[in-house]
Amino acid sequence: MHTKRVGRAGMLMRWLLLIALAVPVAVLSNQDPASAAGRKAVRILHYNVQGITDLFNGEEYNLTPYDRGLQIGDKILAGDYDVVTLNEVFDSGMKEGITEKLKRHYDYALTEMGDTSTLDGIFGNSGLAVYSKLKPLPRSDLGSIVAKQIPVLKPCPSPDGGCPDEYEMVDVTVPQLICGTYHILDSYGFDSSCSSGFLPYDDLYHDDSYSRKGVGWVRLEDPAGLPLNVFFSHTQATYSIPDADAETGRAGNFAQIADLIRWVLPGQSLTNEAIVLTGDLNVIAGSTEYDTLIGTNSELHQLGLEDTWAVHNSPKGKDPGFTRRLMNTHVLIDEEFKSDQRLDYILAKYPRGCFLHSTVKRDYKDTKGTDLSDHYGVDIAIGTSAAYCSPSTAKVDPPEGANAMNLSAAGNVQWMYFPDPGTYTFKAGAGTPPAAFELTAFAENEMSFPVEPWEGSPALTSREETVEYSPPGPFYLRIRPVKADGSHDKDWTGPYTMQIHQATGATWEDAIALHPTQPMNATMVKDDGIHPLQKEVYFKFRTELSDAQQKPWSTFKLKQKRLLGGQYADPASNSPPKSFGYAIRESKNGPTLYGSGASQVTLPAFEKTFGSTAQTLGTGEYRLIVSRTQPAVNEAAYFAITYETNLRILDIVELYCIEQEDLTGDDDPYLNLLLDNTASSTFYYPDTDSDQGHNDPSCISGTALKPHAIKILSSAEIKLMEEDDADDDDLLDSTTINAGPNDNGTLQQDKLQGDGADYRLKYTVNQLY
Repeated sequence: MHTKRVGRAGMLMRWLLLIALAVPVAVLSNQDPASAAGRKAVRILHYNVQGITDLFNGEEYNLTPYDRGLQIGDKILAGDYDVVTLNEVFDSGMKEGITEKLKRHYDYALTEMGDTSTLDGIFGNSGLAVYSKLKPLPRSDLGSIVAKQIPVLKPCPSPDGGCPDEYEMVDVTVPQLICGTYHILDSYGFDSSCSSGFLPYDDLYHDDSYSRKGVGWVRLEDPAGLPLNVFFSHTQATYSIPDADAETGRAGNFAQIADLIRWVLPGQSLTNEAIVLTGDLNVIAGSTEYDTLIGTNSELHQLGLEDTWAVHNSPKGKDPGFTRRLMNTHVLIDEEFKSDQRLDYILAKYPRGCFLHSTVKRDYKDTKGTDLSDHYGVDIAIGTSAAYCSPSTAKVDPPEGANAMNLSAAGNVQWMYFPDPGTYTFKAGAGTPPAAFELTAFAENEMSFPVEPWEGSPALTSREETVEYSPPGPFYLRIRPVKADGSHDKDWTGPYTMQIHQATGATWEDAIALHPTQPMNATMVKDDGIHPLQKEVYFKFRTELSDAQQKPWSTFKLKQKRLLGGQYADPASNSPPKSFGYAIRESKNGPTLYGSGASQVTLPAFEKTFGSTAQTLGTGEYRLIVSRTQPAVNEAAYFAITYETNLRILDIVELYCIEQEDLTGDDDPYLNLLLDNTASSTFYYPDTDSDQGHNDPSCISGTALKPHAIKILSSAEIKLMEEDDADDDDLLDSTTINAGPNDNGTLQQDKLQGDGADYRLKYTVNQLY
């Protein structure tokens, strides 16, 4: 069985009311789309805030909805967005908190949409809201467009009644259907003209049928004075897997979105005006349904809308851009939800625009470190189409040395893409007009949060400063001019020079950085008349003591290589084995801490290992010097080196209470940790209700640890304890986490149960990076 909401008999009166509405219109000024080349960047945020009322909310937060709304408002203000669209603002307290924060900065808002007064069994509005710094831009040319026809009861000519019911079909125009209608329940800044509207969905199933879900629309004036149409929605959710009803509902929702776009963008408007669609669209990226509703086979794609994340932000598909993840404090691994998902989207068509950068807001947490919603927000900056303005149009593999660049559009950024892992040093400078630059690296599989520099700072205050990056794989470099305070200089344009150097390992100073488990290719060059025969390659690596103050071991696996078609490749089976040696030093002229002379790689693998598990080191940066003896002939030597260590980073992601043990009040749980059978620490968590999770302990005693970066060598024994005022504290359950060679940061979830309590411990174990 299923619950479905469709048209009801009572809706006839609603249509009569719609037809009776007088819709004032404003004059639409003609805009030249060619002038879009001069637009400055527009920043847009979409966020599903899970502002569900207590009646339907199965998950607890540490804050009241109002207080959570205040903190969400603070996050929004920090992002300096021009337009913000929200989903699931059902709770009036949350709406009040968000609006209280934003109203002084956002002059225009629709804060409640979707009338429920005429529909039996509808308890919630649409949950949609939009806040804008950009002013509304009404249009006056929609009055002749018929959106649909509806049956209307004819009046009875007899004064005594008694007439049989007779209906006639009546045209409903677009303004009558969606513009300034009673579906806008709460707003400010917008008037009743046709610059905003709401279209309720016809087909909704399951719990969604108790709300007034639909699609909202606002027409705004962007910084260049051009129309920007923002559509925002929260489509039918999935309640089980599979869920045929939900897929049917979403198909109908998407068809109505396409209808609304056509209605409010008639004629050349559909070609000339910018269109953005945001929302938790409840379609899993990469699924067959995605191809049908969002991908290149979809109706939205035929209207010109692209998935900005997939097409422009992660064009090689390496960063999935998940917006609902198992690591979220309000999401549990269960039979229905076993993997991370991308459900939230910004689809767009922007004539002469460029999608500069998009990020997933996984850092939207409350003051106690708990996620502010079960979804993550997603944002985008949209600038002017120009050279290298997005990851999808980045300058690929720029050459060593000076690269002449030109930022031609104010408010833009520029991108470079480096397909080969390595250690890169960058600096940038401009002559006239002068500028300082920020150079930020993003791994191609993580476009939301930047790579930490190996040396230096991304913000370069002079043209002589440098920043060094060594991501473990291919990466993008974002270049943007900055002001003295480090903020983006959105007015600067002009020529500048990018200096690029990739370390070769030829000297101590030009060492190549190593990361655990990541093979790094290297070459000892032959004598070419310019460079002498090379017999050493310098690498640098870092290690740390564990939190138990034990030294980890560090070993290095060398694999002989050859150059084939300009690429490193495994040697042929009949290749002669080469000999290599190594030394480890902490300072250039200091003693050799570990090492051995050159010896042949072993066959048939063409490999050898430098050192053993007895090769331990304390906290610091070291050099690995790989050497070879004088070859019999003048030839290069090719190889790959892989750094291996037993040091692991344990992240206690979350302690989640499904059912508390103390029936008379809140649980007072804590975790006892024993690291590597040596160091002990206790993590105390706040009073915990059922269905409540905590990212961070309220306090820590014993060994001082970082809960999300615990350094272990072999194991961590964890006991879940419960405070007992009358007796000894209760041991509820325990688990032991063992480090292993395949640790890669995959999220794990262990059950911890006892004395009626039911908890889940989320954690990851990763390599040092």
